[in-house]
Amino acid sequence: MEERNKLVESQKAEIKQALEPWMQGMVDALIKAGSDPDQADEVLSRAIHEQPKCKLLYILDPDGRQRTSNITQDTVDPSVRQQDLSNRPYFSGNLPWRGITLSPVYASKRTKQLTITALHAISDGERLLGFLAADFLLDELDLISARFIRQDSAWKQFRGDRAIRSTLFMQERISSVLDQHHDEVNTTLASLMIKRGVFHILLHFSSARAVIWLLDDPYRYQLLSPDELTHPDTVLIYPRHAYSDQAIVPPEDIPTILERFKQLRNADENIYLRSGSLNVINGLVGLTFSCDGSHYMSAKEFLERDMSFWFGHTAA
Repeated sequence: MEERNKLVESQKAEIKQALEPWMQGMVDALIKAGSDPDQADEVLSRAIHEQPKCKLLYILDPDGRQRTSNITQDTVDPSVRQQDLSNRPYFSGNLPWRGITLSPVYASKRTKQLTITALHAISDGERLLGFLAADFLLDELDLISARFIRQDSAWKQFRGDRAIRSTLFMQERISSVLDQHHDEVNTTLASLMIKRGVFHILLHFSSARAVIWLLDDPYRYQLLSPDELTHPDTVLIYPRHAYSDQAIVPPEDIPTILERFKQLRNADENIYLRSGSLNVINGLVGLTFSCDGSHYMSAKEFLERDMSFWFGHTAA
């Protein structure tokens, strides 16, 4: 979370740096124009065309009341003058007396799209006169460089549906087709992951189905039916593929992880594994139990945890 926050702030800093000269130029022109809202509209109408990605320009007084019209790339709407915008997401917190600040990302009431508002203080050096506001659609902003963060692999637990947890001991595991052919299914899945280019699997035990993602077709997942899962000749459908050099899970660990899924599925009649996933690229294992609780951890940590970690005792 800390890394995510740092990246968000650094991206906002880049946006502010890119917008500062344009917005400061408007502020200088607005101060010269004085307090006449019609003259302010003229300044904004000229300036908005210098920044084609800007969707809306307007001015607020220090209390959050709109002083000017709504200025878009094509229109001027004076009907919104004097509306109270003090409850908008961008008008909360500590607003600057100088310079520019960016709002949190929010869903615009007007466009229903993710929006970010840049606010630039308007002051005469001694008094805060108001704020210049510029709205941008987040998905259209290309002022920032793309970044990817590495998925945190520390163990995370999420509680599920309380209604399911409250009836946990009123339900019992019922054997599925997958349970009856678990060893064959694990052998098939291990072959698909190690030799056939499957990098992510999601096993649904009760419905005896699997979802798989392939290195050569990562944007479309494929479903394996109970019949496909329990017949090893299914692997012939998929061409041989070298194990990815981006994978951080050693290929020899895959059968062990799948066997651990089987153990968690069969360890207890009331508390049992409903679904399990493995991604060899980011090295994460995902587990959802009959109580609807979910866990995510690295494959390495998953293999280090014995059955007592999950059940508080050594399960059979």
